[in-house]
Amino acid sequence: MQTKLNPANFFLNSVFFFLLFLVPFFVVRLYFYFNYFFSANEFAVLDFLQMLIWGIRFDLCVLGFLLIPIFLLYLVSYVQKLRAACFIVGQIYKALALVAIFIVFHFNIPFLAKNAPFDIPYWMHWSDYRSLFFLDCRVCYWDLDYQSTLHPIQIVSGLMMLLILFSLFSQWKYFSDTFNPKREVLFFVLLALMARGKVGEHHLRYEDSVWHKNPLINTLSNNPLWLIDKVRN
Repeated sequence: MQTKLNPANFFLNSVFFFLLFLVPFFVVRLYFYFNYFFSANEFAVLDFLQMLIWGIRFDLCVLGFLLIPIFLLYLVSYVQKLRAACFIVGQIYKALALVAIFIVFHFNIPFLAKNAPFDIPYWMHWSDYRSLFFLDCRVCYWDLDYQSTLHPIQIVSGLMMLLILFSLFSQWKYFSDTFNPKREVLFFVLLALMARGKVGEHHLRYEDSVWHKNPLINTLSNNPLWLIDKVRN
């Protein structure tokens, strides 16, 4: 239990924890690019960089939303009597988030790998998750047994998730316990920018990930977590 952490340090520690997910997201993206796109297409530096940039923006958007409960716990933890409880709930939430992210990628990796060679690559949408558990689906995609093969990237991503788990026990000792309005506003702005993904009238949208003529590049420009509640047309 991290009762020694003051609120601000608790929040920054949580931000660090979630930002670590950028590493497995990045590795999975590289795996599919070089194994399923690069093997049949020429390497274009600008396209490759743009794919990574859009991918990171969607990744940060997802992580921004996942950090919202942590930010609320962080504000509540300034109440001395509730601080220990907030730390415990926060640690449990982060552990559950890690498990959920691992499960999403565990199912999405073979799903994308099986469909990519047929030029119909996409991360799973809500209808595909319903199909996975055979819930009111007209076409049960998972009858095709997408889990029949264990992909090396599933093992690699699993090991990276395990390493991220150890960051739960890291500690920060930098900020004071005093509530600082300027700092809290700064944290809020940081969180809002991550969750929106854009500075402007519109937030990050699905259309932003559709910019290349190759559907696999467009798919890799997005994040499977961002698409969970989306319906595939």
